[in-house]
Amino acid sequence: MTRTAWRATRLISLCLSVLLLVFLLGPVRQALSQPVSSPGTVFYLHTSYWGTSFPRRIMSTDPPYGIQRWTYASEIISFSLYPSLGRTVKIGGTVSFQLWLRASTPTIGIVNATLVEATGEGKTMHVCGIEAPVLIESALREQPLSFSVGPIVRTISAESTLVLHVVVKDAKVPVFLHWDDNRAPSRMTIPFVERYYHVISLTVRDFSNREMKDANVTISQSKSKVWTGRTNGGGLAEAILPSTEDTSQYDILVYWKNVIVNDTRNINLTADTQLILKCQVYDLAVVVQDIFGMPLSEAKVELSTEGKVIGSDKTRPDGILSFDQTPRGNYTLTFAYGTFEQIRKDIAVSGSTRYLARLQILPLWFYYGATALVAVALGSGVLLSRRHRKLQRISFDFLNDMLGGQRARAPMAVAVMIIGTPGSGKSVLMQKIMHDQLARGGKCVFVTNNDFPRKIVEDMKQLGLDVSGFEGESLAFIDCYSGTAGRPSTERYGIQVLTDLTNLGTQISSAANALGEETTFFLDSLAPLFTSLKPDPILTFIHTIGARIKGQGGNLYFSVGTGLDKDVLSRLEGLSDCIIELETLEKKGTPAKRLRIKKIRGRRHPEKWMEFSIGAPHGIVFYGDRQQLK
Repeated sequence: MTRTAWRATRLISLCLSVLLLVFLLGPVRQALSQPVSSPGTVFYLHTSYWGTSFPRRIMSTDPPYGIQRWTYASEIISFSLYPSLGRTVKIGGTVSFQLWLRASTPTIGIVNATLVEATGEGKTMHVCGIEAPVLIESALREQPLSFSVGPIVRTISAESTLVLHVVVKDAKVPVFLHWDDNRAPSRMTIPFVERYYHVISLTVRDFSNREMKDANVTISQSKSKVWTGRTNGGGLAEAILPSTEDTSQYDILVYWKNVIVNDTRNINLTADTQLILKCQVYDLAVVVQDIFGMPLSEAKVELSTEGKVIGSDKTRPDGILSFDQTPRGNYTLTFAYGTFEQIRKDIAVSGSTRYLARLQILPLWFYYGATALVAVALGSGVLLSRRHRKLQRISFDFLNDMLGGQRARAPMAVAVMIIGTPGSGKSVLMQKIMHDQLARGGKCVFVTNNDFPRKIVEDMKQLGLDVSGFEGESLAFIDCYSGTAGRPSTERYGIQVLTDLTNLGTQISSAANALGEETTFFLDSLAPLFTSLKPDPILTFIHTIGARIKGQGGNLYFSVGTGLDKDVLSRLEGLSDCIIELETLEKKGTPAKRLRIKKIRGRRHPEKWMEFSIGAPHGIVFYGDRQQLK
């Protein structure tokens, strides 16, 4: 080969190398030349009812709602961007995913997180994604599993939206994805080339320029809610929302005590914006006087509208009670004082108002003075009478007597609702009834939603209610709590997800078949279910399970709190054959507890209250006087 030919060959090789290098580095140069925003826009994963009557999974700039949500990650879980883009946007930079995952026991799984573009024609196009094997713990970690991919350069059409798909493959045990909770705020970050999302800072004040704490702020676009939140201690709420360029403007509503107090419409958001929202709320001072025109202290005053109580308190020594920052509108004032009949007055609030209420009632000091001689005369007789009415301890069998059953055993084939305020003793009452039935040869199943079964057994033992000897033969636990706490269950029966009522029904049927007929079931309690589910499926579950248990000659005991909606409580009462009501009270400055039978279907029963105490070695002891024992 001549020197000239050799040089030509080298030149051709060099040109081909340069062309290949340009081809390979072209996309990188294009990506690096894009003006990437930093650090990107954070989108949290949510379950929302916005714009629909059923829940849907979305991702938005809203912070976590504070409600713990999770589901199985063995199938694809999808979250759609809300609100939709509404304009063409460009992604440029590194996309990151932060996911909180938990497994029933530690395992290794392959996590796949994929962001896709869903077009208006129903097509999906891949934007970016990751797939990686990871170790998934049995308890939620403080830090998420984090993944990044990029640089990503992609233009998203105005008619499209973004959808995140998450799935865990090849795991040997159930794996759960958590979101919407402050402890597990699963999210992703998308860097847009141009500033597309902006901060709107809202300061909520009254016309006296005072901040309004915990005001509810709702932002809508085209009559669809896109953001909601509450003001902080300084009356400030901040939302991160898409630009209104090429889309509809925003409308803002401020709710205070369930009343709209500010309605601001047609807000353009093309840059970070600060707004001060003045609300129609006013101070209402209520002055209460007695029949003599003197200030009436300790009078209870209740302010309500359309049957809803806005505020309630007692007057000061000068007879004045102030309802600050009261929304404009029509109200009813209800006055109560001692044993006098309640008095109602209708008023209208359209500005700061001082309302004088002179009540045709005698002050308590006058009432007490007029009856002092009678009280002294009767005092001696009352004291003598009380000597013969000292409280005595009463056997727990007293409850069976009140139920109308025999002391040998409680009545069978009934659904019993135990209702009471927090700390009134609902759980201990159920445990005492279970212990006594087991001691008489009965069979019981305890469904626990509030604590670990081993902890319940230990707590019962501390109260003298040892049931450890009955387990495996006449006593079984259905563990609905360990899965929620992220721990493996040691019980024969149990469910991983508290809200899985179908599986819970299956476990109850299995336990009933194993122990046989005339088995008593205890469900403590329904409160966790009502915090995660709508009432209808819970009520249907209680009705179905109750019928199944009673059909086998057994009992169903379940406990609820008093904070449920009145309609829900009424429907639960309708499903119950018997209602046991508990409450706490103060007696001479000392906390006390008492119980009564509120209802027994088809049977007359005493409705008197009976005081009781909780402690070892009997668990629960009733107290009454000789008159109550007759």
